[in-house]
Amino acid sequence: MKSIGEATSASWLHAVLVSINDYLLIPVLLVLCLEASGFDLEGWDLAFCGLFFAEWCVGLWAAEHRLQWIRQPANLVDLASAIPFGLLFQGLRLVRLFRLLRLLRVASRSLRFRGRAAKLLKAIGLVGSVVLAGAIAFRAVEPTATSDFEQALWWAIVTLSTVGYGDVMPATPAGHAVAALVMLGGLGVFGYLAGLMSAMLADDHDATAQGIESLHRELAEIRRIVESRDGEPS
Repeated sequence: MKSIGEATSASWLHAVLVSINDYLLIPVLLVLCLEASGFDLEGWDLAFCGLFFAEWCVGLWAAEHRLQWIRQPANLVDLASAIPFGLLFQGLRLVRLFRLLRLLRVASRSLRFRGRAAKLLKAIGLVGSVVLAGAIAFRAVEPTATSDFEQALWWAIVTLSTVGYGDVMPATPAGHAVAALVMLGGLGVFGYLAGLMSAMLADDHDATAQGIESLHRELAEIRRIVESRDGEPS
């Protein structure tokens, strides 16, 4: 049983770590992309994993019902994505697929984000996660279909947009499955972006309408003051 002081400290520390890790989502996407391109960024990956794991541990400490907290799907994904699989199992090609857990974390956390520039971060996090997940998965299951990660990234963007130029094509059942998932993901992504743009336009319209209404009120007040002065005896 935690004291009130311990509970307050745990909640405060967890809130700080959540804020830090939320703003690290874009750097995490960049590091994953560079890693998949062949850059050695294991130190950065280990640092990110350490911060995510620290947040998870503090969240568990701050939770009132810890077993129930652990069972929540979002917390299970957060725990799995904090494990540095690349450092533990070097040399295994299929271990690259474990990066998808970190991308799943980026997508889920960006959708839950409520800070500044939330709409922009959500869009970047969702689109970036789907594109990178498709490229990493395709490169893992179809190593001979693309010459490098840049080509796999191009394939993922083309497939996500359902354009399908046909310059890169999957040749195995696993590749076909990845392509199908990316295309289905594209339907969800573009639906989300359409809704996001509609919401942004609606917000702009509401703000404009409120500004016009406020201006009408101010003009009415000025007119009332002028008319009251004109009616005063000289």
